[in-house]
Amino acid sequence: MIYTIAKQKTYTPEWNDNRTLPEQEQGKVIIGFPSVAEIAEHAGEIENALLFDFKNHIKSISKFQVEIDGKVRDMTVDDIIQLPGLVPLFEELRQEYKKLTDIDKKK
Repeated sequence: MIYTIAKQKTYTPEWNDNRTLPEQEQGKVIIGFPSVAEIAEHAGEIENALLFDFKNHIKSISKFQVEIDGKVRDMTVDDIIQLPGLVPLFEELRQEYKKLTDIDKKK
């Protein structure tokens, strides 16, 4: 049996009608897939495994911005975790990662 291994995947979230925008304006997220060794290396440093998992799998975010106190800046992984209103984006990305890495359900 052959398993196709990828170190990362570019994902276009549905969140906030992102996919309805023209391709060049759509926000993109690169999801990375660390090895068991990489996870074990950091496991003792992190109290919350879910946040560790999320922060270490999202490799980049592009064309998503946040406005805080009237200032606009590029969205970061920490923003998705810490800012109110971004829970749906967090959940969508977490579910996409789970779907991509669930070997038992792949054909």
